[in-house]
Amino acid sequence: MAAVNQALAQGETPLKEGDEVAFLPPVSGGQDSYGLTHEPLDLKALVDWATAPEYGAVVSFLGTTRSPNRGEEVAFLEYEAYPGMAEKVMAEIIGEMRSRWPLGRVALWHRLGRVNPGEASIAIVVSARHRPEAFAACQYAIDRVKQILPVWKKEHRPDGSFWVEGFSPEDHRL
Repeated sequence: MAAVNQALAQGETPLKEGDEVAFLPPVSGGQDSYGLTHEPLDLKALVDWATAPEYGAVVSFLGTTRSPNRGEEVAFLEYEAYPGMAEKVMAEIIGEMRSRWPLGRVALWHRLGRVNPGEASIAIVVSARHRPEAFAACQYAIDRVKQILPVWKKEHRPDGSFWVEGFSPEDHRL
């Protein structure tokens, strides 16, 4: 595995003067779980999968539909994605996490379709030998998802619906 300028390199990545190139050994644990699903997210199953004797910390984040939102009742959210690109971006986010922290297992799952209030739309689970790395990586993952994952959210209210605008890279610099 190779990285250019701290990003995983795909295929024949052209190099420019001053680029930083790194050759990476297989990642410890080598196990990632990520993807898109129309099924409810099972946080317990992901935490069980990420838990192993060699990891002293397992941190999870579960993003749920809230109602009310900004003082308005939410009937449900509806998520759409550009699937092939979204899964590639998820792998890139996990690669970025692994380049910053020594991690064990990483799970990153996003739900598509209708998500009712109280139901989960995203689940992130990170295991590591120590808690600072696991917490930092989990926070990084949700921030990057909000920045670059090609998933769109439509908020449905009793009086109508609208697409929720995301963040621009300037809104959430890491």
